[in-house]
Formats: sequence, structure tokens, C-alpha cells
Amino acid sequence: MTNIPIDIPLSLPAPDGVLKALLVITFIVHILFVGLMVGGAYWSVIFKLLGKEDPFYERLAREILDTVTINKSLAVVLGVAPLLLIGLTYTGYWYTANMMTVPAFLSIIWLVIFAFLFLYAYKYTWDSLGDRAPFLHLSFGLSACAIFAFVPLIFLANINLMLLPFRWDATKGFIQALLLPNVLFRYMHFFVAVFAIIGFFAAIYFWCRGRKSDDLFYMRSQKLGLKWALGGTLLQSIFGTLNFISLPQGAYSRTLLIHIAAALALAAVACIALVRALLTTSGKPIVAAVALLGVVALLMSFVRHTVRENLLREPRMVANQRTLEYQTSLATFLKTYTPESGKLLSGEDLFKRYCTSCHARDRLLLGPSTQYMVQKYKGKKEDMAAFVLNPKKVNPDLPSMPKPPIGQYEIEEIVEYILGGSR
Repeated sequence: MTNIPIDIPLSLPAPDGVLKALLVITFIVHILFVGLMVGGAYWSVIFKLLGKEDPFYERLAREILDTVTINKSLAVVLGVAPLLLIGLTYTGYWYTANMMTVPAFLSIIWLVIFAFLFLYAYKYTWDSLGDRAPFLHLSFGLSACAIFAFVPLIFLANINLMLLPFRWDATKGFIQALLLPNVLFRYMHFFVAVFAIIGFFAAIYFWCRGRKSDDLFYMRSQKLGLKWALGGTLLQSIFGTLNFISLPQGAYSRTLLIHIAAALALAAVACIALVRALLTTSGKPIVAAVALLGVVALLMSFVRHTVRENLLREPRMVANQRTLEYQTSLATFLKTYTPESGKLLSGEDLFKRYCTSCHARDRLLLGPSTQYMVQKYKGKKEDMAAFVLNPKKVNPDLPSMPKPPIGQYEIEEIVEYILGGSR
């Protein structure tokens, strides 16, 4: 795993364990509102279609849509913290994965913007277009749902790629990252959870709203939410199992199995509470089920954290060793460095110091091999030196080369070493 970047031992704003605990907690809160946003959008579109035959579904679609615009704002705001925390705690792995899929990763910004615009159009043209141009009106909601179906794939592909440094050499771009093990099963696991979440929310939301009302709409909506919550929770036994058995080698540990066993036991009790809630008008079983599933969500978040730690254990050992070697080399260099002696470094020494983290002689790392450079720039030393001095993005499948922290003389020495037959 020679492509693993070295660590930069900068001070963190808090101990590593605290940051990781915050990552687990803030991610749970964020993903809750993501589930409410995505699930609510799907509910609104599905029941809008069913509303042609039953006015109950038409009303349900509109009332649940009113909650989506609030939940989507909370999902975005609460997503900032876990995004910053994962960048702090898994810096080299997270940003390397992002760079390898950068066009797709950056597309999240405009995709989410368009999804929100479609949602607004869907909501605020309900009366004006709902009857006169129903297909156009529904297309707004369908477009938002289509985007919400695609964006999680980008995040999941990136997260998965971050955890598999040994696959970085062979993975070029988003499509190949998407086909890595566990991505699609985890995606299905996520979407089943989304429908369970919106079911729980609907059950609680309409139970609260209907406590002081005799309108049968609220009771029917509550029961429908409970059925979705129960169905989604039961389906997780299938998709959760598929997700578990598709985890990459090295992900499993005793701690992981303990967390999963505890989550399964609590989920089973929650299902019993949901069945009781369906058979009664009392809100106590609903509250019990929600409390139990909250603990399950916390345990599953720790499961994901355990998987991250297990998969990155070996890469971190490699990174720590490479970092130690780099720091030792740097300390030796600083003891003997003078402005005059700095120019005496050979092209080979300069290449090892500044280039080997991204380039190898006979294989692709984050950048092309030196063999490829020899073929491309044979007899063109000046062109290669000019490119290294002011690098530009050439290959869309590779990240942009950063400008090296050296001058013209050192660059010419490196170019001479590479084109002169580097070993």
C-alpha cells in the first residue's frame, strides 16, 4: 500500500476520541433529517399518485410535503458538523477519495440545489398546476425524488473508497468506485431505513396532531406510518444481512458482532412494540418503539464507526511508518541544510523527497508512472519542466497535480533524473 499518504501531525481542536464520538453522534442527527427529507418527498409523490382514487392520500401527500421543506433545511445545516469532523479525523483518506471522484463529488452541490428547487416548485404549484397540468406538477416531485435517489450513491461510493486504500491503484473515477464491494448493498440498506424513518415520523406526527381531534384522517395516517415503520424494520433483517456479509475483508471484529447482536435484539423488541401500536389507539407503544429504534440507530452508527476503524487499521500502520521515515529524513535534512547545500541535492534525492508519494516507476499511483513520463517527454525536458513548474489538469481520471514547493533548479534536476533513466 505504497499509495497511502503520509500523515501531517498538526494539532487538532480536541482529542481524537472526542472528535470521533462527535462524528458518530452528529451523523445520527444528520441522517435522521436526511431520512425525513427523502422519505417525505417519496411519500408525497407516491400518495399524490394514489390520491386520484382516494382523497385521503391526496391530503396525506400534501401534509407530509409541508414537513419536507423544514426537514431538508435541518438536514443541510446538521450535515456541516459530520462533514467537518470526518475531514479532521480521516483527513488523508477522505480527501484522497474525494479527489479520485471529484467531478461526481462536486456535482452533489448543483444536484441538491436542483432537487430543492424541484421540491419548491412541486409544493407551491400544488393548487395552480395540480388540477390543470397534473403531469407537469408531478414531474417536479418525481425529479426531486430521482435526484435524492442518486446523490446517496455518490456519498456511499466515496465513503467506501476512503476505507479501501488498497483499491486506489485500480479504481479510476466514480463508476469504478460505485462498483466496489458493499456500495450497492449499503445503498439498499440506507433506503429501506429511509422508509422506516418516515413511517415512524408519520406515526408520531399524526398521533400528536390527532390527539385532540375526531378526524379519522389522523388515525388512518398514524396506522399507515406504523405499517411502513414495521415493514421497513423487518426488511432491514434482509438488507442489513446483505450489507453485513458484503463488508470487505478486515471489517469484522468481536466488537462489531456485539454491537450488531445488541441492535438486532432491540430491533426485535421494537417490532413487537410496533405490532402492539397497530392493535391499540394508545401512543405508549409508539413512544417505546421510537425509543428502542433510537438506541438501535446509535448502535448502528457505532457499527459503521467500528467498520471504519477496522478497515483503516492496517493502512494507518503503513501511514505511520511512512510518516516516521519522512520525519526522520526531514530532521536529518534540516540539521545539515544551508541555502548553498540545498542545491547539492541530486535529482534522485529530490524525486524521493517530493514525488514518490504520488508517482512510481512502473505503476499508476495518484499520478502517472515515470515510465509514462519518459515516453511522453522524451527529448522535451523544457516542456516537462514547464509543466511541473505550473501544473495543469490533463487526465480527467486523475487528480490535479499540486505545485511542488521547489524552484526552477530543483525541478530541472528532477526532470533530468526521470528522463535520464530513473531507477
